[in-house]
Amino acid sequence: MALARSQMRKALARWDLAGIEERTVLVASELVTNAVVHARVRGREVATRYLRLDGGVRIKVHDASDERPGAAHAG
Repeated sequence: MALARSQMRKALARWDLAGIEERTVLVASELVTNAVVHARVRGREVATRYLRLDGGVRIKVHDASDERPGAAHAG
């Protein structure tokens, strides 16, 4: 997660978007954490990609699982 947060901060600095850093880094961290916790596959990594959009930032996280995500049931 530290690497993903660092990469997100560097991208935001390049794009002059320091004003949204705290929220954006939190979202990136949560997405990466979910991918690691729920879709970990030995020998495969989670990949991240950050894109600058006119209205902000798109955060893409690709997990290592070949399975499609399913809905969790409360309980």
